[in-house]
Amino acid sequence: MSKWCDIEADVLPTRLYRMLIDLVGRALSRQESLQDTIIHRMVYRMKVTALLPDQLVEEVKAHAKGQTLTESLTLALEEWLRLKKIAQLNEQIHRKPLEFSKGFSAASTRKLNRHS
Repeated sequence: MSKWCDIEADVLPTRLYRMLIDLVGRALSRQESLQDTIIHRMVYRMKVTALLPDQLVEEVKAHAKGQTLTESLTLALEEWLRLKKIAQLNEQIHRKPLEFSKGFSAASTRKLNRHS
């Protein structure tokens, strides 16, 4: 069995996990902010290596207007996801269009809203 820092290799992930949980627990018990800490970055951020064409990166930076490349890419990906979600909703409505309830009238709804 191999060892790393005098800890058995098969036990290492469990020990690291427990240490991480312990650190988070202690920080939360003191009501400390975990923002921008190593723990926060380990749990909530993903470091990615991607090969992207220079022209694409320059266009994203120009249109997203982020302060950093990471911020520009994050803004572009968030916008792309919003558009995809809207497209999915449109597809759902296309397959099953919205229908008004029987007896619906704009006038009665308007009257109800004005008295609330």
